[in-house]
Formats: sequence, structure tokens, C-alpha cells
Amino acid sequence: MVKKIVKDPFFLAQKSVDATESDKQVVTDLLDTLIANLDQNFKKQHRKYSGWTAQIIQHDECDIIGTS
Repeated sequence: MVKKIVKDPFFLAQKSVDATESDKQVVTDLLDTLIANLDQNFKKQHRKYSGWTAQIIQHDECDIIGTS
């Protein structure tokens, strides 16, 4: 199921816990949400972001490419 993307900084600041077998539906929901918002054929998308959203994207990009 496609879910609304969470942007609440207080929710996102919570410490995570390891996933378990009972989290399979969460994984499915995450993939559905990413596909609905990301191109499943890997077509690049360009948008302008600012503020908190831009910081989240930059942080994730650094995680992906292995920089800090």
C-alpha cells in the first residue's frame, strides 16, 4: 500500500530498532511508496528542494555514496 511520506522531524528523530519477521508488510509498503514516488525504470527525476526536505535528501545521498 502506498503510504504518505513522513516528514515530522520529531518522529524521524526516534531511534530505530532492528526489523523482524513481523515487519514484512512495512517493507512491502516502503517499496510501494518508493515506486509511486521513484521511477521503477530508473528514469532520473529532477526537482528542487529546500529546508528540512533538502537536508534529508542530502543525508541519504551521502549514505548511499559513502561520504559523511
